[in-house]
Amino acid sequence: MKYNVPLVIQDNDSLSMLLKHIDEESVVLEFGCANGRMTKYMKEVLNCKVYIVEYEQAAFDEAMQYAVGGYCGDIMEFQWTEKFKDIQFDYIVFADVLEHLYNPWKVLCETKKVLKDEGSVLVSLPNVGHNDIVAQLFKRKFNYTPTGLLDDTHIRFFTENSLALLCEKSGYKIVSKECTTVDTGKTEQFVDLSQFTSLEKALLYTRKNGTIFQFILELKKQGEEVTWDYNLETKLEGRIYFDYGDGFSEETYIPVCSVLDENQNFVLDYTFENEEKVKKIRFDPVEGMECLVFEAYTMVDGKRCDLDCNAIDYEGWRLMDTLDPYLEYNGEEKVGIGDSIYCKFIIPGEKYITDVMSLYNRALCDIGSERDKVAKVNDEMNEFRTRYEEMKASNEQLVQSNTMVLQNDAAIQALNQGLSSRNTELENLNASLVQTRKNLEQEIFELQGKLDQANKNLNQTRENLSQEIFDLQADLESANTTRENLSQEVLALKSEKEQIENSTSWKLTSPLRWIGSIFK
Repeated sequence: MKYNVPLVIQDNDSLSMLLKHIDEESVVLEFGCANGRMTKYMKEVLNCKVYIVEYEQAAFDEAMQYAVGGYCGDIMEFQWTEKFKDIQFDYIVFADVLEHLYNPWKVLCETKKVLKDEGSVLVSLPNVGHNDIVAQLFKRKFNYTPTGLLDDTHIRFFTENSLALLCEKSGYKIVSKECTTVDTGKTEQFVDLSQFTSLEKALLYTRKNGTIFQFILELKKQGEEVTWDYNLETKLEGRIYFDYGDGFSEETYIPVCSVLDENQNFVLDYTFENEEKVKKIRFDPVEGMECLVFEAYTMVDGKRCDLDCNAIDYEGWRLMDTLDPYLEYNGEEKVGIGDSIYCKFIIPGEKYITDVMSLYNRALCDIGSERDKVAKVNDEMNEFRTRYEEMKASNEQLVQSNTMVLQNDAAIQALNQGLSSRNTELENLNASLVQTRKNLEQEIFELQGKLDQANKNLNQTRENLSQEIFDLQADLESANTTRENLSQEVLALKSEKEQIENSTSWKLTSPLRWIGSIFK
């Protein structure tokens, strides 16, 4: 059975609020009694005579064990008026029933036939104007649920004004009004407020009576009618964090609530009671919303200390354009029992659309302009960093080129040493050739001296000597040719050396060779 839940008498419970209006030993007509949870309480605790009207047979049968009479059927068929026409009731109860009927106006009108002149109609109804439903409408949603504000069996929906019209059209006066409340975001119509704009959230939190979950009314045929001003405090949850030496932590905070004053400013005036002495505190005025702070301070040992905050000073306001606004106390004096924190701020809600929001938007535009300038500077810095990296890469290439030049210089020096060694070899070879020639000339002289003595063998000897001389001359010519080739190579190497010494790179690296010669 859908509504078969136990009755729990407690504060802020619609059934408990209805029951406290019923006097003991009264005659009561209860519509939509379900399984008889209220019926049983009225019989056993209040000693009332209870009559019931219930649509579902199984629920009716269960509730009848506590009732003295009843009707099982559709309320809208109005057969119950005939059933109870001879009874005059002290109380008629509609506990979350009228919203399930197509014509609750006519049903209320019909109850006057069986209600004593001084009797009361007790009504509880859900508030379709709760913030959670309004938030759903912001997102173009209207989602039914098995129970709650948008119970999938609800047919009619009421706000404060439409409920007042319902009572007026039915010929009743509201002589008592109460309500149950559920904070925004805490009903079965839960919405993730982080998905909403700051203005949307502000409009929700500053709505009058936006947290009313159910209306509880006492109606009479005549009497002094009460107004609809519930005087509910609109609250915003904030947090105070404490630093005990290890920094701020999500585990070291206490929840606090700021309330609206007569000027529609949110005010927090909190006195520390059970906190050990701390040097640093952080106060978040409101979770997940921007705000405009115009007064914030702590009282430490009777001395006022202003709070630092992540805000921008703008035309006398401290604009917190972040989803995590906070204020901090970092004074020398430690905060403890008896000290306090005070903050007055606003959020850009309905009251401030025309004035404060204009200031707020101007501030955001100015901030946006400054942020554009910062972004431009950042772009220039990024460009500079790119050019720096390019120059750094180019410098590395120059270093590599210089290294190659130094390596080439070493190769040239090695080549020069090789040339010097070859020159020495050539000089030694030339000296050897000179000495060989002298020796040959001496031998010729001696042979000529013997010519006369060896006339017989002269011709043969001459031929032999001529051949030897020819061979020696060929060797000499070959040696001269080799010497000329080597001389040409030396000249070419000297020319190449002169070109290198006259080159730009050789001149640029001259200081390095000089430094190198010093170290050498």
